[in-house]
Amino acid sequence: MLNLKTIWIILLTNILLASCLGELSDKSEEFITGKVDSSFVEIENINGIWGMESYFDSISSNKKISLYRNQPATWFAFLLEIGVDSIINYGSINDGIVARNDSDTLAKFESMSGQWILLNRNPSLHLINIAQKYVTLDSNTYVFRKRDDLKFLTQNLRRKRMKLDSNITDYFNKQILAGEYSLNNEKVILKSDGTVSGLFKYTNYRIWNYFGTLHSFNNNPDVVYFSNEQIEDWWSWGFSDSILNLTKLKADWEKTDKYWPTEEKIILKKN
Repeated sequence: MLNLKTIWIILLTNILLASCLGELSDKSEEFITGKVDSSFVEIENINGIWGMESYFDSISSNKKISLYRNQPATWFAFLLEIGVDSIINYGSINDGIVARNDSDTLAKFESMSGQWILLNRNPSLHLINIAQKYVTLDSNTYVFRKRDDLKFLTQNLRRKRMKLDSNITDYFNKQILAGEYSLNNEKVILKSDGTVSGLFKYTNYRIWNYFGTLHSFNNNPDVVYFSNEQIEDWWSWGFSDSILNLTKLKADWEKTDKYWPTEEKIILKKN
């Protein structure tokens, strides 16, 4: 016959076991129904366009292109187009396509003599440099987020790089320079379609997006190209609060094969 102490031990053991089984049952149900947090993004959610935050967001917010275009990862992957079994990477110098994995490491890239991996870190993706052959390892983590608003950048490309180049220019025209300004109490409009009104005889403008490797501007300035049917001029630009400062650039082909700043300046106040 069991004594009272033994009975209490059996009762407590049964209570604890029931509690554990109930907890396991709850967690199993969560796993089956997908309620458990996971480091992986579901397939139907990960397909689409992903933009690098330190490229698109930083350029738009800080109104500078030259500062952020030198990030090594932007040269081959500032924009990703993720499909069911492949990932297309777009950069300012190189484009490419790699196989996609349905695991924590979504893809591996080889570019600029280095090796990179794309990690799934729900709700963002992280691009990390894991090896370099000739230069120092890039210690930065490049974060991507899904950007449905950037789908137009890759539409109807058919792998034609010049189209993406033009689309990026149009995008940053709108994000950075487009707007109404005042010059000596006269209205100047830089329109979102790349046309100009009220700024001397200029009729068109476009930012220099720093695609490719040939850039004939001394000291890495932000540059905008103003033109009409007869003239074509390069100006460096920079914002100071609501003031857009423009400095005309002049080529010095004989000595340096670069464009240098001149004394000619324009100060536009944003309305």
